Amino acid sequence: MVANAAQVAFKRSLVGNSASGRERKERIDISGERWLAPLPMFHAYGQSYYCTTAAIIGAKVFIMPKYNLEKYLLYLDIYRITFLASVPTLMVSLAKHPRASSYNLKAIEAVTTGSAPLNADIGKLVEEIYLRPGVQVKQGWGLTENASSATGFAPDDRDDGRSVGHLNPNMSAKIVPQPDFGFESDGSIPYTIGEIWLAGPNIMMGYYNRPGQTASTIVLEDGERWLRTGDIGYINDEGRMYIVDRMKARTH
Repeated sequence: MVANAAQVAFKRSLVGNSASGRERKERIDISGERWLAPLPMFHAYGQSYYCTTAAIIGAKVFIMPKYNLEKYLLYLDIYRITFLASVPTLMVSLAKHPRASSYNLKAIEAVTTGSAPLNADIGKLVEEIYLRPGVQVKQGWGLTENASSATGFAPDDRDDGRSVGHLNPNMSAKIVPQPDFGFESDGSIPYTIGEIWLAGPNIMMGYYNRPGQTASTIVLEDGERWLRTGDIGYINDEGRMYIVDRMKARTH
């Protein structure tokens, strides 16, 4: 948990070598980081972001005891929230909200969505409706087994909404083709496609009281403990990762 929080905090601290990046950093230095917590903290996503990463970077976290879309939008507005950690279902609700113009969310400097794939068109719609020019909805990716975060973007990175970002610092990844992963490529992707394996200080020790499941999920190879994620994807020439499917068959 500590290693993962340090990884995410480092990535969030990066500032783009551009006027917009420097201006964003100046605004954050003045206002401070203010986060809203609608996600449950018994889940790895909410727990890692709101309980450890926020503390490391000194963010003020406003906690919602119970999620409600109208109150969520109101709190984003009146508390001038600067960072939005979200999930696809919440993004869809925002995009379809009939009174979106009633709320001012221009204080938001960065948006990350995870836990499931997000349709890029939904992300662009949220950007157009709510966000200041230049702020993008960007995806991240990870599993509970790696303390929540494995990939993501720095605040000033640009993306078209399809990638889940770059690998976190101090992590390794490899793409391992599997004969039975159930994904049929149409040949349009010029990269190796396979199951994504992860290694790093934020990988779990194992499943509690489940040695068999642990043995089939954690693989010792190349002097590393690799986590078989069960997700199918590839990495492009820029080091950006893309998830294209989930393993159809998994043997434990």
